[in-house]
Formats: sequence, C-alpha cells, structure tokens
Amino acid sequence: MALLTDEEVKQNGINYLGINQDTGKFETTDKRLFPAVKGRLLGFNTHDFKYRDENIKKFDIFLKDDGIYQIQIGFFSWQTFKLLNSLMNITDMLNGGVLYVEAGKKNDNYNIRIEWNGEPIKWKKSFEELKLKDKTGKDKEAHRNKIIAKWFTDLMTVKPYTPSVTNNQNEGDDGFTYSDEKAKDDDDTDF
Repeated sequence: MALLTDEEVKQNGINYLGINQDTGKFETTDKRLFPAVKGRLLGFNTHDFKYRDENIKKFDIFLKDDGIYQIQIGFFSWQTFKLLNSLMNITDMLNGGVLYVEAGKKNDNYNIRIEWNGEPIKWKKSFEELKLKDKTGKDKEAHRNKIIAKWFTDLMTVKPYTPSVTNNQNEGDDGFTYSDEKAKDDDDTDF
C-alpha cells in the first residue's frame, strides 16, 4: 500500500481544458479562465462524450507540466482547423518538446497561436493552397472537415497518446471514451 499526497494525486490526474465560447480562452472544469497553456507534448487523441443526448467528438492535446493537461476542442471546428494547420508545420514533433498554446477571441473570431520549444509556429498551408478561399457555407465546412480528418490521421501516426487515468469530466456526465481508431485517411484529398 502507498499513501499519496494531494499534490501527487493531482499530478497523476488529468486537468481538463476547454474553450470558453464567450472569451475564447481556456476554461477549467471549475470555470477558471487562462489565456494560454504550456507543457511537454505527450500527444494527441480524440474522444466522444454525450452532452444533452448528443454525441460530441473532441480533438485532444495532452501536455505534461505540474500535471497532465488535456485540451479539448470540438473536432470539426475552425479552432481545430487553425490549431492543426500550425501543428502540421512542426517538423521535429517526434523528438518531443514543449508546446505553448494561446487562445482568445476578438469580436466573433477565435484565435489560436502556438509555439514549439519557444519558437512561434505559422500555418502550414494558406486558404488558397487548401482550396478554401473560394468555397462558402456547407461546401467550405465539408472541405475543412476533410482537411481536419487528414491532418488528425497524420498526427496520430507521429504522436498518439491515450491517458492511463480514467476520469469523468463533470459530475453527472456519462464520461467519455477515447478512440483507438485513427481517422480514415482520404487519398483523394486534393490539397
């Protein structure tokens, strides 16, 4: 038998961070807001959870600092698109490093900025290169979703991570399960 301090338990648990829809900042389960999060990159995954009788898919980034932090963002969203577009520009991710993610909102536009080992990371591809510039409405979102699925598959080949700690996000929540299945690779994607 081993006795653990409160601090040891906290380090072994997962701290969940979502995006607050009003501010665009990271929000903890106890409603505290933070403009950025930084830690050693453990990897990526996705999970589904039930909210108001609807299954919702989330993109997850796992960071380690004074504990494990799980950033959760709606999988098919412009926030995830922006984040993945930058993450795809990191060439040495397999070797590990420190990821800094800053989030905010100005007017109705969500902003995501990242740094890798202290260096700012730009987008890998422009809207023009991804053939998004001339698309509108549902066509634009469908093409964006195709790009997100492809990039997610690429990340999962480099840095998959499944937490060993099982934890429920909110009291009364049905919990969530992690996907061991990689997103389907679409060779027909024309970007």
